[in-house]
Amino acid sequence: MNRFFRSAFFPLIVIVLLVWLASQTLIPKHSNARPGVTYSSLRQDIQQHPEDIKTVIFSPGKRQIGVKYVDGKSATVHYPTDQSELDFEKLLQQKSVLYDSKGTGGFSWMALIGSFLPFLLSFVAIGRLRATPAGIVATTEVIFGFAVAWLWLGEALDTAQLIGAFIVLAGVGVAQTARRREPAPAFAD
Repeated sequence: MNRFFRSAFFPLIVIVLLVWLASQTLIPKHSNARPGVTYSSLRQDIQQHPEDIKTVIFSPGKRQIGVKYVDGKSATVHYPTDQSELDFEKLLQQKSVLYDSKGTGGFSWMALIGSFLPFLLSFVAIGRLRATPAGIVATTEVIFGFAVAWLWLGEALDTAQLIGAFIVLAGVGVAQTARRREPAPAFAD
């Protein structure tokens, strides 16, 4: 099992899982879903054409906004922060769009998946890996953060961030290939 985490195959599996998660989040599951709606595009729709919006439902526990359009289509987007939810609510009030909220928040799966789980997994990895591979895995955390922000939240990366991501990935590649290979243990007969 230890060799699996050291292999180049492990990051590929993580990337495939992230792509699958993004596809489950971004690809509409209903025929009446409006494709390609992001938080930013929804704000723009409300600012330019508030009459096209029938209702908006906030789900604070999921950090999610559900929208029903006048034409019968619907969309769901996630908002990044509590402050952005308040700003969005002010925009709805200014444009006289009907909205409601489901609950007050409660347990957030984002907190578990985004904070506790990575913290726990890093401790498990440190216990199973030597310092060098654990450090290499830790440096890729930023890259996975970029990927999730882009795929799941629809955030755009600017040129400097893309260059930084490339530098980190190049550094990880160099660290992976430049590691000193340990000789295979000799078995006594």
